[in-house]
Amino acid sequence: MRLGDAFQIQYGDIESVEVQRRGITVLLREGSSDRRSIGVRLPGLSPTELAHVATHILSAAKSSAAGANEPRSPAWQRLHDLSRRQDEPVRAWLSGLDTLDTSPSAEPYRHTAIKRVDLTNMIADVEAPVALRVAATRVLRRIDPEDTRRRIREVEAQHEPEVARRLRIAAEEDLDDASEAYEALPPRFRAIVRRG
Repeated sequence: MRLGDAFQIQYGDIESVEVQRRGITVLLREGSSDRRSIGVRLPGLSPTELAHVATHILSAAKSSAAGANEPRSPAWQRLHDLSRRQDEPVRAWLSGLDTLDTSPSAEPYRHTAIKRVDLTNMIADVEAPVALRVAATRVLRRIDPEDTRRRIREVEAQHEPEVARRLRIAAEEDLDDASEAYEALPPRFRAIVRRG
C-alpha cells in the first residue's frame, strides 16, 4: 500500500485499521517496521467513506496474509494490457480502447484477446486497479451499452461512488467529452501521512 509519494507498507504487515475522525490509523504487526502505527489523514471523506477505505485495506491485508496474492488469471493478465501507460494522454488511451476489435477473430491489441465475461468481471472486481475497471467499461460500452449502465449501477450500489463516477465518464460516447472529463477528475484518496 502506498502512502504519500514514497512511503509504502506491505499489506502482509498490516495488523488492523482504525477509523479516526479525519482519517485512519494503520496498525502494523510487531517487528514489521520501526514504528507501530501510521496515521493517514483523508480530508473530505465522510465516516462511511473512511470505513469503506479501511475495509478495503483490511481485505487486501487478509488476502495477502492468506497467500491470496497468487498470479492472476490469464483473463486478468490480458485485461492488464489495456491499462493506461504512464504519461499516456487520456485521449490516446481511450481512443485505443475505442478502436479495439472485440470480434472473436480479432488481432489482439497490446497482445490482448478480450472476452465479454472478462470485461464484466473486471468492472465488478473491487480489488482491481481502477484504471483497468475504466478500460473494461470503455470496451464493454461498445459491445452492450445497456449492460454497461447496469454494471455501473451495481458498482455504485456496492458503495463505490467515486469509482462509479469514473466508470460513468468512461462510458461517455463522445471521445473528447470523456477525455476532458476524465482528465479533470481529482486524484483518488489523497492521503496526508502523519508518521508516529
